[in-house]
Amino acid sequence: MCIRDRQKHVIWAATREEARALPSPYPANDSATGSGDGDFPPMPSLDATVTFPATGADADVWLMLSTTACGFTFACTPVRTLRADAPLGATSATLRLEQLHAGPYFAIAVLDRDRNLASTLGPTSGDGISMIDREIEVAAEGATAASFAIALSLIHI
Repeated sequence: MCIRDRQKHVIWAATREEARALPSPYPANDSATGSGDGDFPPMPSLDATVTFPATGADADVWLMLSTTACGFTFACTPVRTLRADAPLGATSATLRLEQLHAGPYFAIAVLDRDRNLASTLGPTSGDGISMIDREIEVAAEGATAASFAIALSLIHI
C-alpha cells in the first residue's frame, strides 16, 4: 500500500488470469467513434438480494460473479465481487453491482460469518453459501434482479 496526498492506494502487479480472443488486427482501426466529450453510455447493473438465517454477530455478505464455473473449490477467477455489511440479527442484504457487461455469468453468495473472506479468498468453516455456480443473465439495459438464499453452512472436520 502506498500513501500519496494522504490517500491510501493499493498497488498490485497485474497478471493475466485467462486469455480472451480478440479480433485480428486489434484494434480493427484507429478511427474515433465520437467527439470525445460525451458521457459514456449507461451499462447494466445487477441487483442481488441475499437472504439468510438471522446473524448471531456482525458478518459480511459477498456476491461473486465469474465467467467460468467455480465449483465447490472456488477454482475460478471472479470478474466482480462486492461486499455488504450484515449487522447482528440481519436476515438479508442487498448488493448492487454497477456497470456490468451484459451476458451470462456464474454467481455465488457467501455469508462470511467470521469476516475473513477478503484474506482467505474462499469461505471457511461456519460460513454460509448459496447454490454454487448459479447462472445469471445480465440484461443489455437497466437492472437485472436476482435473489440468493444462503442454503449451506460449511463444516470442516
